[in-house]
Amino acid sequence: MKKLVVVMAVLFSVMGFSQVNEKVDKKQDVKRTEKRSKEGKENRFLEDFKDLDLSEKQQNELKAIFEAERNSMKQNRFRSKNDGESKRLSESEMKEMRGKMKERREALDGRVKNILSEEQYGKWKEQQDAKMRERLSRG
Repeated sequence: MKKLVVVMAVLFSVMGFSQVNEKVDKKQDVKRTEKRSKEGKENRFLEDFKDLDLSEKQQNELKAIFEAERNSMKQNRFRSKNDGESKRLSESEMKEMRGKMKERREALDGRVKNILSEEQYGKWKEQQDAKMRERLSRG
């Protein structure tokens, strides 16, 4: 019986070490991740507007608007990270920042409204509101 237990232990340990360990080239992995992130941004944009039956012109205009907005937000984040100090903002500064963000959202909303028809805009707005409610309910 002891021999059987020893043989079983040896077999299990040999099986554990004999598992194939694939090494992934890190450079390829980085390229794959970059490609996915670019595709992901494009797919997220298309996902927001896929049910609206957009014309080619509308798609191009909306892509340009959202790309410009994304770049602007990226620059603001970069600027705030490089301010040198990692301090917590005061309540008045937070209020001011929220106000600026609200203005930006309203301006973006207005530009989108100019491109979409009333029916498309209403449908898009409902989708955005539903997404927001879902995010808020997740906490």
